[in-house]
Amino acid sequence: MADDKKSSANQDQSGGAGGQRWYRRIFRLPPLPKLPSVSIPRISISRPRLPALNWSNVLEMLIHLSIISTVSGLGYLIWTGVVRPSGAVSADDIWDFKAQLKYLLRHQILGVSWLVYCLFNLHRLNRRRAALAASAPAEGEAEERKRISERVSRASDLLKNGMIQLVLSSHAQLILITYLDPKCILMAVPVINLLFLLGQLIINAQIARLQIYATLAIHGPVVAAVTYSLLKYLQFVGIIWI
Repeated sequence: MADDKKSSANQDQSGGAGGQRWYRRIFRLPPLPKLPSVSIPRISISRPRLPALNWSNVLEMLIHLSIISTVSGLGYLIWTGVVRPSGAVSADDIWDFKAQLKYLLRHQILGVSWLVYCLFNLHRLNRRRAALAASAPAEGEAEERKRISERVSRASDLLKNGMIQLVLSSHAQLILITYLDPKCILMAVPVINLLFLLGQLIINAQIARLQIYATLAIHGPVVAAVTYSLLKYLQFVGIIWI
């Protein structure tokens, strides 16, 4: 009985193989391609590292914030009348143009005083350079002469730029007071001149990070005054109506 089972199994296997060969011979199927092996890459997730804290940038940001906050607060106090840059002068004291012009010229002393300081500083440096040039050359004086020459050049530029900026500021204020009422003149004139002096002091201190504030303090009020006066002039001649 065991022999019968073996013979029947052999017949089934031969029949199956024969059937397979017959199937491939009729339909002419190509052998199945071998699939390539796919490797899944490993994804590593790392926690991002925070950049190191730069204390110089933090200090610079705090300085900028303190300056902006101080200027904004002072401007608000001046606008609300808590701080009076005009002193004891009231709007009734400058009701006519003659009094307004006198009030303007009195505040111009701040800018003129700065130019006088620049002039004396330039004269002092020129005398120092002339003394070095007249003396006999000694060891180590070449570097000193170069340094003095650079300081003379810088003082000369500071004086010339200050004169140009003061002329622009004075003319802008002179035109501006013809369009403002006495109450606005009391606030605008001293603030413009104080900002001019503050900007010049920052430039003279050579603080590179604060040069933007010097530019805003000197040229910002001039640009604002000229823009306002120009709009009022166009309204005066009838070109625009505001």
